[in-house]
Amino acid sequence: MGASSSVAAARTTVAGLIHNKPEDASDITDLEQARAEIRHLRKVARDFQNQLKEELLKQQNPANAVKGNAKRQAVLDKGENNENYTGDYTPKVIPKTTDIRDLIMSVVTTNILFSSYASDEHAAIVDAFESITVTAGTKVITQGESGDYFYVIQNGIFDIYIRGTQGEQKVGNSLGPGNSFGELALMYNTPRAATVRAASNATLW
Repeated sequence: MGASSSVAAARTTVAGLIHNKPEDASDITDLEQARAEIRHLRKVARDFQNQLKEELLKQQNPANAVKGNAKRQAVLDKGENNENYTGDYTPKVIPKTTDIRDLIMSVVTTNILFSSYASDEHAAIVDAFESITVTAGTKVITQGESGDYFYVIQNGIFDIYIRGTQGEQKVGNSLGPGNSFGELALMYNTPRAATVRAASNATLW
C-alpha cells in the first residue's frame, strides 16, 4: 500500500469523525466530552503518522523527498507558503534568551505537533518562534475560526471557553507559563475547537 492509499484512508477516517458535526464544535458542551474527542483525534493522528512514516521510508523517489522537505521547511518558517519551494532555504532566527529558548524547547520536544521532527530540527523550530504581547481580555484564538499559529506562554494567565447550546462557558484549568495551545487546528486542518482569552496581560511565543 502506497502513501496515496494512506491519505485516502485518512480522508475516510476524517470524514467519519466530522460527519454531521458542526464546524463551531457547538455539540461539545462539557470538558470531559472535549477531552474524549481530543484523545480520539490524537490517536487517529498518531496512527496515520506512524503508517505514513513506514510507507515513505519504503519509497526512494527523489521527487517525493523534495516535496516532503519543502513541507518541512514551510513548518519551520511558521506556516508561510513555501510548500513548492525547492531552492536554498534560510531559516528564520528570532533572538531569544537562554531561559526563553529552554522554555520553548521543553514544549517543542514534548508536543505531538512536532513529534515527526528529528531532534536536530527542534532547534530550528525554536529559532522561528516570535513573541507577541497581549492585554487582559484579548482573544488569542476564537472557536470556529481557522487556525494558523501555535502558542507557548511565557507569562500571564489564559482561560479556555467553549461555546455550546447554553452559550460560552469556561472549561478546564487556566493556562500559565510553560503551557501551550493551538496545535489541534494545525494538526487536523480544522477550525479552532475553543476560544482562548487572556485573563491578564501576557507574553506569548
